[in-house]
Amino acid sequence: MKNGFVFIVDRYSRFAKIGGEMISLGSVEEELTKVLGNDVVFSSANVPDSKKGEAIALLVKKVAQSPKKYRANLKREQPSP
Repeated sequence: MKNGFVFIVDRYSRFAKIGGEMISLGSVEEELTKVLGNDVVFSSANVPDSKKGEAIALLVKKVAQSPKKYRANLKREQPSP
């Protein structure tokens, strides 16, 4: 920590284990960049989850649109079951 800020310089882990499946955080970021575009600055991280073991959280630094528009883009791009 410097001057009250925390600087993230690297990942503790490159994968999240969700429900027994190893999910690449880099792949998640690549796919999200395809949907959200390059105007969003973010990184993903694995966080504890009581039901699935881990979950993926996005750390967002900069957005160009409202969060509602990004959620709409994500819903539209979800694959059908």
